[in-house]
Amino acid sequence: MGAVLGFGLYVALGGPIFITGATVVGFVLALLGAGRWDPPDDNFPTAPPPRLTGG
Repeated sequence: MGAVLGFGLYVALGGPIFITGATVVGFVLALLGAGRWDPPDDNFPTAPPPRLTGG
């Protein structure tokens, strides 16, 4: 019975919309985070390790 009530609350509170929105936000944040890295220096093995840009 608890599972039925829980599922009812999940649907009533817009659970699918929340899950979809959280997934989209997660992908956007991942793309923004990936864009902060310097491109790799191909001068291996003397290249320094990658570092964050912009402070």
